[in-house]
Amino acid sequence: MKKRPLYIAAAAVGLIIVGLVLYFFLNPPAKVYSNDVQVRAVVTYFGDELSQVRLNDTKENIAKNIDARYALYVRPDLLDAWKANPATAPGRTEDVWPDRMEIQKIDKQSDGTYLVEAWVITKEKDYSPTAPTTWFPVMLTVAQGPDGWQITNYELIS
Repeated sequence: MKKRPLYIAAAAVGLIIVGLVLYFFLNPPAKVYSNDVQVRAVVTYFGDELSQVRLNDTKENIAKNIDARYALYVRPDLLDAWKANPATAPGRTEDVWPDRMEIQKIDKQSDGTYLVEAWVITKEKDYSPTAPTTWFPVMLTVAQGPDGWQITNYELIS
């Protein structure tokens, strides 16, 4: 009868091991992404929203669209500047339909911000799959703040 406590102890250890394996299998540790990956994501997702902001609308509608589409990716002070002067905001016009952004270069600055050179890839307004594409270069500054990584500056490169 001395073997019975040994079996109970072995079964308990086995259950603990199975429980730990299941716990870590079902709850893997969160992935920690590098700043570079996060900055790329902000710029890429922002670029995906550009075609959704129509700049040939009323100032009120442009402001609503800027808030709805860009607020996750752009700092509030830059959003406010674009809403005050929509001509300086990126987005869709009658002639330019942004499709996406393609990052060309990312440089980390000494102050912890990132300068991102990108191309805004555009299509003609019929937006057909065969429509020719064009592009224009932009420079973005991305900084980490209380709401995560966000764009603090956006300018066309001439």
